[in-house]
Amino acid sequence: MSNNINVHQDANDNSTSSTEKKFELLVVGAGIAGLSFVYGLRRSELYREGKVGYKIVERRDGPGTDLGYPIHLSSAARKSLESMFSPPDLEKLHHARSKIPVYHDGITVSSYRGKKAWRTVREPGTRPMIEREELMEILRGGVGVGEVEYGLEVVSHSQKEGGVEVKLKGREGRREEVKVDLVVDESYIE
Repeated sequence: MSNNINVHQDANDNSTSSTEKKFELLVVGAGIAGLSFVYGLRRSELYREGKVGYKIVERRDGPGTDLGYPIHLSSAARKSLESMFSPPDLEKLHHARSKIPVYHDGITVSSYRGKKAWRTVREPGTRPMIEREELMEILRGGVGVGEVEYGLEVVSHSQKEGGVEVKLKGREGRREEVKVDLVVDESYIE
């Protein structure tokens, strides 16, 4: 029927006993949210101890190169990335942010259910902008080259005893069924 997922694990993993079941994750989407999740997971103690594994699937055929406009990293986003990134990746992040000579010292306007929300943002001397592709490149590097299975999308999933059964569809008629403990879908991560 359904196969257990072939998950990624650390090459130095030797701590999970043969009787201990690894918690298996399917991460759907290799965008900023999905890759950030896996980057943080790979740095976690549970992952390093071999207690959790993952598989990343992305419906696009490959990593995007035209990812649109630069993004503004809020102070909370910057703090989150700075606490998660390894020192070499943190250096790459600071270098990428220094390329866009935009300093944010203004007002943010947004709408929430039809109500205007004004928030004054004062961050003198901060360069909060980064090109999406550069952020994605840092995240892909931290996740590992070749760990994303491109051209594969979720067709359906259903909760079963002992986990979630997921049906995947790929290009040229490829079909796959996997059983995991948890599905993390980046389209629902905000």
